Amino acid sequence: LELKLDVKFSDNQTVIRRILEDFNQATAGQTRTTIKLTADYRMSRRLTTQFYYDQTVSSFKTSQAFPTNQWQSGIALRLNLGG
Repeated sequence: LELKLDVKFSDNQTVIRRILEDFNQATAGQTRTTIKLTADYRMSRRLTTQFYYDQTVSSFKTSQAFPTNQWQSGIALRLNLGG
């Protein structure tokens, strides 16, 4: 059994700065968290089963977009025909 976990976090922001007025305004940007988990199980010399889970959560810096939550999960079978 082989387990892999990948976690990423990013925070991007575009800001307009008016220095004389001491005013900052976010015009674009998002906070994104990504989680990827896979579990590979070797069933035989030629057959491997993989269970996977992938989730991305985004929240935006402006009110023009809604927060999103996307996920995928499933099972993949790999058959090695090479020997």
